[in-house]
Amino acid sequence: MKARQLILENGSSTESSVVASQGHLTLTEWAELEAEAAGTKEDGFLKKNLQPSESRPLVAVKSSALRKDKEKVVVMEEEIQERNPSPSAEAGSLTVEHAAAKTSLEEKKKQLHESESKYEAHAAELAAKVKARKKCEAARSLELELLDRLEVNCNEMSSQQSLTEEQLSEMEVQLSEVEKKNQQLSKQTNNTLT
Repeated sequence: MKARQLILENGSSTESSVVASQGHLTLTEWAELEAEAAGTKEDGFLKKNLQPSESRPLVAVKSSALRKDKEKVVVMEEEIQERNPSPSAEAGSLTVEHAAAKTSLEEKKKQLHESESKYEAHAAELAAKVKARKKCEAARSLELELLDRLEVNCNEMSSQQSLTEEQLSEMEVQLSEVEKKNQQLSKQTNNTLT
């Protein structure tokens, strides 16, 4: 019965299905049953009360069965490997993935290092520009302060000039009055003398 189940589960050929439905065992199945039977080669058939469908010498049956079993095992292993990749295949694909990831990581590290280098260069350049700007702003504020002082001085001088001009005008007026008086006195003196 176990052989029939094995055929139904693993066998996909029409021959296996026909044999299983008729209840006959193939040589491979017979070899499997024989291997399961406990005891020596001679009493293997008797313990299970089985009779082979064909009478062959035990050695020929076993070698033929072993050859077919090996072929089945190889085919089944190939099918299993196709369906489920073996750990070594998975490990190989994982190794390839790991290598690709490692390469990608190395590239990203390199890019990061380049970016950091560029950032540091830009930061240094920016710091120099900020320092220069502060110096310019300090010089400009000093210039503005000097301009303010100069403007105040100019305004003061302009005020003084206006005041001086007023004083000059007053003095001119006084001078002209003095000159008039002087002329009058001079006339009077001339008149008195004459």
